[in-house]
Amino acid sequence: MYGLQHDWHNAIGTATDLVKKFPTNVDVIDKLGRVQIESGDSDGALSTYKRAHMIAPNSLSILSSYLGLLRSAKKTPEARMVLRAALRRDPQNASLKGDLARVEAEIGGLEAGLAAAHNFAGNDPDNSLYDRVSAELYEKAGRREEAIGLLEKAVAGRPSDTDLTVALSRLYRRMGVPDKAEAVLKARLEAGPKDFAADLALAFLHVEQKQYAAAIAEYSRLVEDGPADPSVLNNLAWLYQRQGEIAKARELAQRAFAISPRDPYVDDTLGWILLRQGDAAKAIAYLGAANLSAPRNPDIQYHLAVALHRVGRPADAQAILETLLGSSVSFADRAEAEKLLHELKAG
Repeated sequence: MYGLQHDWHNAIGTATDLVKKFPTNVDVIDKLGRVQIESGDSDGALSTYKRAHMIAPNSLSILSSYLGLLRSAKKTPEARMVLRAALRRDPQNASLKGDLARVEAEIGGLEAGLAAAHNFAGNDPDNSLYDRVSAELYEKAGRREEAIGLLEKAVAGRPSDTDLTVALSRLYRRMGVPDKAEAVLKARLEAGPKDFAADLALAFLHVEQKQYAAAIAEYSRLVEDGPADPSVLNNLAWLYQRQGEIAKARELAQRAFAISPRDPYVDDTLGWILLRQGDAAKAIAYLGAANLSAPRNPDIQYHLAVALHRVGRPADAQAILETLLGSSVSFADRAEAEKLLHELKAG
């Protein structure tokens, strides 16, 4: 709750007190680290996650947070040591190997990263991760054509590998050639059998290209063809609410929430739909939960501010909007957020 109010002094103080009471509880230590990150105390968070990693070295979620902070702080040699130690404990973990290749590139440049990826691929030739990591390193170094060439060759050699196909499609999209991005996904789907990941990537591509009717059709097929997936239900709900079909959107969002009640994006979608239906009091519970889980998401912050305004809490709404708009972050409803803040200040 302190975090929701951006009262970081009390949020950190409360979390610190909990850590003192439960010094070996990794979940409690993780909560302190998350609060420190949100408050901007990256040094404190780094120290906290180092401690958590020492207590629970096999926790992949703690390791991921710790490595992310090390790399953000440009402490890549330390990140490399941590990754090497993790690989000694889990030598078959391809994800760790991919991260180590990325860190090697940060330390020694592109060729060092490529060499590490190539070395790992030699011992794990059936895993396409190393091709995808290599393409990522080429792209990051500004050598997109080589990234494209590598992935095109890899896809040709492994046409049934959906991860490679999706990676190539996304690279085409980033290069500004959405037609190729769509074509490579459709080729994979036409070759059969049904492929959820490729279908999902195609649906998301339609959303990015603002082809909303095609996106609704694709997501609807996914809902009909397979077991209920909360992200699919949630995205389809978002599309329907955007089209003004609020009742249908609410039914889908509630189905998504029943499957994944702690997903902040599901909470946000359902809360925003309830707000559209005029039920601000109920909406604020979902939007508040979403903001607590993903406090740096600008869309969620804006939605929560609108809900707070609707339930008669203009000061809280204004505080959120001032913090949000005081940053340079861009989001779809920024103009609407600025308009609301102006109205709140005018009284």
